[in-house]
Amino acid sequence: MPPFLSAIFFILRLALVIAITPLFFAPRSDFDFDFPAVWQTVNAGLEMGHVVFFFLVASVTVPVMELAARLAALGWRDWRTALADTWQCSAAKGKGIPARWVWLVTLTVVFCWGFGIELVQKAFTSACLANLTSDCLASLDDVLNDMVGALIYLLWWQSCRSKRFRLGLRLLSLPPMLVALPVAFAAVDDYHIWRDFPLLASFEHKDELGRWVADQNVKMRRVDGLARDGKYAAAIDFAAGRYSTISMQYFYRDWHGFGALAMDVYNPDEPVALMIKLYDLQHTETGHYDTDDRYNGSYILKHGWNEIRIPMQEIEHSPAKRLMELDQMRGLQLFLADQPKPRTLFIDHIRLVP
Repeated sequence: MPPFLSAIFFILRLALVIAITPLFFAPRSDFDFDFPAVWQTVNAGLEMGHVVFFFLVASVTVPVMELAARLAALGWRDWRTALADTWQCSAAKGKGIPARWVWLVTLTVVFCWGFGIELVQKAFTSACLANLTSDCLASLDDVLNDMVGALIYLLWWQSCRSKRFRLGLRLLSLPPMLVALPVAFAAVDDYHIWRDFPLLASFEHKDELGRWVADQNVKMRRVDGLARDGKYAAAIDFAAGRYSTISMQYFYRDWHGFGALAMDVYNPDEPVALMIKLYDLQHTETGHYDTDDRYNGSYILKHGWNEIRIPMQEIEHSPAKRLMELDQMRGLQLFLADQPKPRTLFIDHIRLVP
């Protein structure tokens, strides 16, 4: 790769590291508010976002070390030559920094960086270390994932220096690329969430289905030709039984300043009661999920299209002992109760209106 392009890619990686680092210290609710899909994706499974981020940290640390070694060997007057050699990964053997030192220093930097993040997050307290609580163990997992990300990059870097085991080393370095794919897809969906607001769901993008979480016996699919607005709507196949539930969890969180939540629902069968729940961050943080601490509504759907409008004032005053935090909304849930047979409803154009 030409030195100029290598330098550009280095600057981009450095910019990503600088931009992402403060997010480790942001309150979870604030981060989730801005990037709901990315936040959930990065925090899924084994916190693989740590692997990706510290892969980037290592990719910045190693070139800086190589550059320092080349400058020390050639002198500052030959800085252009040092830059060219560094960005091309072509430092002459014996003049660059030994590989073992690159590994040692990079892993040390990553460990200190990752452990420092956990310290600032107050995860490692004396009580935590003494009792090994679940939070402490989760933080230890984070540090381990940090080291894994750096290790994978070092394997790739090592493969650039030698022809021995090159293919094997590069195959071992593929996981972070695979891990980064869902994060990238989530980032695109977050862009759509931000761009389309105050439209919460139109189902014009197939990725919108990933914003919903359903019971095992409930299915959601996009359908063409039965849309209230645009080209697509969503068909929700509810199962028979006491409860069939589907929830929209990824959407723009701040509903403050709007007059109502509106949606269009098509019922192809006889009238049925659609239940709607709305709740905010405080409701989820209590862990009790009290019915009088959220919005609960029931709407009779006649045959054909039905427009549902829920006044924002009604949502705000729905909790019995407080006001709903309209700038911290966290869930929109739809369900049918006590259904003797499976039902299919079509939903479209979920939006906030003045």
